Amino acid sequence: MKRAAFTIDVDPLACYYAIHGLTQQPFTPDPILEHSIPRFLELFSQTGISATFFITGGVLSGEAEQNVLRMIASHGHEIANHSFSHNYRLILQDASHIEQDLADNEYLIKQATGIDVVGFRAPGYNTNGALVETLKQRGYLYDSSFFPSFSYYMAKWILIRLKRLRGKQPASIISDFFDAFGLQEPYFVGNHIRQRTSSGSLLEIPITTLIPGIGVPFIGTSIIAFPEQLFRAILKCALKRDFLNIETHAIDLAAVEDSRFYRPLLQVQPDMRYSLDRKLQRLQKVIVSLKESGFKFFTMRDIALIQKDR
Repeated sequence: MKRAAFTIDVDPLACYYAIHGLTQQPFTPDPILEHSIPRFLELFSQTGISATFFITGGVLSGEAEQNVLRMIASHGHEIANHSFSHNYRLILQDASHIEQDLADNEYLIKQATGIDVVGFRAPGYNTNGALVETLKQRGYLYDSSFFPSFSYYMAKWILIRLKRLRGKQPASIISDFFDAFGLQEPYFVGNHIRQRTSSGSLLEIPITTLIPGIGVPFIGTSIIAFPEQLFRAILKCALKRDFLNIETHAIDLAAVEDSRFYRPLLQVQPDMRYSLDRKLQRLQKVIVSLKESGFKFFTMRDIALIQKDR
C-alpha cells in the first residue's frame, strides 16, 4: 500500500520575523492562525484527507487562539507537538529545559482539546540525542524532525551567513550537517537520531526529499514556488515513491492581503510573493494526483501505529 502523510507546522508569525532578523512586534491576532488554518481545513475537507498539525503552544494563550486547536481537532485531524517556545536553539538547552518545554506544550494542547500528543517535530528540524531521549522517556510514538536534504542545509547555511554579514541576527541554527543525509523511509532510532536500530520505542518519520544526493525538498515551499515544469517534475518523482511525508507550514496558505504584518516578509520570504489561488491549486494538485495514483493518506499517528504493528 502506498502511504502519504500531509503535515502542517503551525509556526507563529514571530518565528518568521526571528528567522530573518526583523524587529519583533505584538502580532495580535496572529494572521497565520486567523486566516491560514481555516484555509487548510477547507482544503482537506474538499480533498477528503486527514492531516497532522504540529502546534507551537506559546502563542496560544488566549481563548480565541485555543479555539483554533479545537477547530482542528473537531475536523478529525491529528495535533502533535512542535514545542512550546519554537526556540531554534532548544537543543542547546539542558535536558530539564527541553523536557519542560515539551511538557508545557503537551499540557496546553491537553487542556484545550483533551488530546494526548504522541508525535513531535523540532523547531528548525534541529535535534540531538538529549531531545530524542526526552521523547522516548515521555512515551512519544514518533518524531518527524529528520530532513535528509543537502540542498536545504546548504541553502540554510548560506542564508544565515549572508544575513549576519548584513548585520542581522537570524534565530536559525544548523544542529548537525550530517542530518542532510540518511534514510527516506520510517525507521526506529536509538538515543541519537543517527543511531538507527531495528527495534526501538521511537519511530523517526523523515520529511520527504527527492533525488538522492541532492535531496530536493517535497514541501510546501517547493510545491508552491517552483516553476511549472519543475513542479511537474518533482510531482512525477514523488508519484514513484511508496511513502511520502509532505511537510508544509501554515504560512504557505497566507495571502499578503491578510495583514500588514506580512509586508516586511515580501522581500525575504519567497512564497509570500505568490497568489493564494496558485498556492491552493498547487497543493490540491498534489493531493489529487497522489490519490489518483493509489496513495492513501494517514495521520502521522496512524503511520506510526502501522509501522509498529509490522
